[in-house]
Amino acid sequence: MPIPNTINHNHVLQALSKIVIEGVPAKNVARNTILRYEKKAYPTKWVICQAYIFDAGQEWPTKNFITHEAVRYLTDLGFTIEYI
Repeated sequence: MPIPNTINHNHVLQALSKIVIEGVPAKNVARNTILRYEKKAYPTKWVICQAYIFDAGQEWPTKNFITHEAVRYLTDLGFTIEYI
């Protein structure tokens, strides 16, 4: 399933704040790509999952999309992606 196109830049920023507070579950730690924001690194897929909470009130499952989709989506929103 494609990433819902209703997730916007502000939803992502809200997700980053949530991740700073709650952390990242071990199963969602980045393996190959990260979103870099204010000197912190965030797993791209987990960011999308959490951003959807602020868009639609529920988490978007990581199984619904691949990392490359998350990278493209976040890049299109203006975020910096790094490969690790």
